[in-house]
Amino acid sequence: MTDLSPAPLRDRPDATSDRPRAGRLPWVDVAKGASILLVVLHHASTKNLLVQLPGELGWVSQAWYEVSTALKPVRMPLFFVLSGLVAAGAVRRPWRAARARFWGPAWLHLVWLPPLVVFFSVETTLPGNRLTGVTDVLADLLWASTSLWFLYALAVYFLLARAVVRLPRVPVLVVLALVAALATYVPTEHWNRFSVVFHAVYFVAGALAPDLVHAVAERVRRVPLVLLLGGYLLCWVGLDAGAVPVSTRLFVTSLVGVPLGLRVAQAATGRPAALLAALGRRTLPVYVLHLPLLGLAVHLPLPLGTSAAGALLAPFVLLAVVVPTTLLLHRGLLALGGTWLFALPAWVEPALDRLAGGRRARSGAGVSWLVAGAPRTSTTGGVAGAPRTSTTGGVAGAPRTSTTGGVAGAPRTSTTGGVAGAPRTSTTGGDVGQTERR
Repeated sequence: MTDLSPAPLRDRPDATSDRPRAGRLPWVDVAKGASILLVVLHHASTKNLLVQLPGELGWVSQAWYEVSTALKPVRMPLFFVLSGLVAAGAVRRPWRAARARFWGPAWLHLVWLPPLVVFFSVETTLPGNRLTGVTDVLADLLWASTSLWFLYALAVYFLLARAVVRLPRVPVLVVLALVAALATYVPTEHWNRFSVVFHAVYFVAGALAPDLVHAVAERVRRVPLVLLLGGYLLCWVGLDAGAVPVSTRLFVTSLVGVPLGLRVAQAATGRPAALLAALGRRTLPVYVLHLPLLGLAVHLPLPLGTSAAGALLAPFVLLAVVVPTTLLLHRGLLALGGTWLFALPAWVEPALDRLAGGRRARSGAGVSWLVAGAPRTSTTGGVAGAPRTSTTGGVAGAPRTSTTGGVAGAPRTSTTGGVAGAPRTSTTGGDVGQTERR
């Protein structure tokens, strides 16, 4: 596979500025910003309209549902590919240097679950999965079913990527692709739990094959946008006519949808691209706060009334109001000392590591792949910038490795002197699942 040697991506966003860090590829932030907008638009159109429109305008709600459903093969698959891409370095680093990639989203899931459970136990109009007791909450910690499933998935996918990073990546991705294509048959009634199973392949692909993501992004720039869009619609409509399982339809269409998303992100220019990129570095507060705001909005009149034109435009108005409001609320919560709502406190990682380590010691369970990190190996032309193990002369002796350059998408780290002390990390104001060293 061709080594494109792209400029290294930063593994952590700038949490205090809208300026991108040096070396961060602009289209990554643009794509993440577009994805989070599509998430909010999806919820505004399929939840609020469903409840608020009168019966005679049911066709508007159905039309929006069809459009939003048709965007499923782009929206979250693209987001997870990019999340895996920026975690590519962490899956290969020692646990103490990478543990924030797991504890960060796990902490955010734990922190936000109780207030959202309480909020939606009071607000019962907005459609969505609600936890109704302690048993439901405990089950959700094991397999997320609420709107916070994305945070849960980031933590689980990171552990999965670390578990398989030493294996040949093609068979791994083939197996995960089959899991995604057949996820319809997973025994669950919750769409969010289905999503946890379905989207694993995208994160792992970004984490294990960042060179492939960069290659696709580079080559798709030369493909006419209309050709990609036509191929996307052909897959979506054709597979629907073929009555294939929903998961198969979603997965096959995503093979065109993700490149289409990358193509659109790279085509964006000027002020729109700058705004999307700025939002792409601020996805976390939008993600965790937009649904409660939509839950409040569902009890208000539609912003443009209940005419057909007003109903068609209502999701865009909700989008334009809700997204800036989430960012303002984020600033306010930080000013009130709510940093811990958006960041993993520095003391949490070592404390949780000690707790987990004690349990492993008592059980005798070995998880050396997790604690010590995976062997840093790469085939020629593999992960751009990844430390390469030479097989020349067989496998006798220790592999020669170098950390110079790092993995594309990861900060350059040195093992000189070990990794004494865990880096203090923070996701304050940044992307969902990304970390910043304080």
